Amino acid sequence: MASVQCSHINKDFGQHHILKDISLDIKSGEFLVLVGPSGCGKSTLLRTIAGLESPTQGDVLIDGKSVVHLQPRQRGLSMVFQNYALYPHLSVHQNLGFGLNLQGLPQVEINSRVKEVAELLQIQHLLDRRPKDLSGGQRQRVAVGRALVRKTDLILFDEPLSNLDAALRSQMRFEIKKLHQITGSTIIYVTHDQVEATTLGDRIAVLNQGVLEQIATPCQIYSYPNNRFVASFIGTPEINFLPGKFFGRPEAEVGIRPEAICAKEDGQLEAVVEMQEYLGSHYLIHARINGFALRFISEHCIPEGNNRQIKLKVDMAKLHFFDKATGARIS
Repeated sequence: MASVQCSHINKDFGQHHILKDISLDIKSGEFLVLVGPSGCGKSTLLRTIAGLESPTQGDVLIDGKSVVHLQPRQRGLSMVFQNYALYPHLSVHQNLGFGLNLQGLPQVEINSRVKEVAELLQIQHLLDRRPKDLSGGQRQRVAVGRALVRKTDLILFDEPLSNLDAALRSQMRFEIKKLHQITGSTIIYVTHDQVEATTLGDRIAVLNQGVLEQIATPCQIYSYPNNRFVASFIGTPEINFLPGKFFGRPEAEVGIRPEAICAKEDGQLEAVVEMQEYLGSHYLIHARINGFALRFISEHCIPEGNNRQIKLKVDMAKLHFFDKATGARIS
């Protein structure tokens, strides 16, 4: 399988500095997710690795060899795009085998590879259909299959599930993770969805405004975010932020995950309940403490309205402290 190194990658578009000194070391066989808000540079970084963009400065190495001057087809990788990019006039079988035909492979081998991938993705019954006759999920499987059929050691995914509904996204996440386990290919996957990032990635690289904020396992990023931005971007429901004065740290801002808070008569904080959201297995409670918004999780309904006051207990071992000026983690 392929290893990938990005060494001090910078990318400018005119006066806009899109990527700012990005360095990554992606291990052979790893599933790395690039995650961040729209416009943070994650797709630009992926396209730079693919060879669809050239870095303004820096180098890209695959298996220790610089590929920055090579065309995409020379880099030994395959890519799955957000818009599927299927040929509408070709059947599924022809779409899957199109790249292999361009390589001049014998038809017998092409048929064998197409059959193997179609069975892996459970689309063998669709081989004679054309893209217009497929559902969104089926089209996405064909797009993934077209990458797999090439049998490359490196596969790049550029927000492949963003056009699917919630149920299909969940199903495809499972299937992509399963495919990684079966093939062992190195995967670099771009998404703005932090749920996709934490469920799929062996490691996550969090980008913000062209800067690599943190790269670590999902558990490490969730439990020990480098800064306020990472803490706020990773985690559902979103982390709460309160002034440090509530916890004896007036020079800091405190981050508290909703699951680290519960309603208890002996709680340290007094809050006013504003509303609640029923989420099936639990309730998400919206409250305020001295004007500051706070969300926490409860197994039980807590009646709201009429300035109802409750006591909240916070797990002090799970507090995150950030510098008020820089946002950097200080504890």
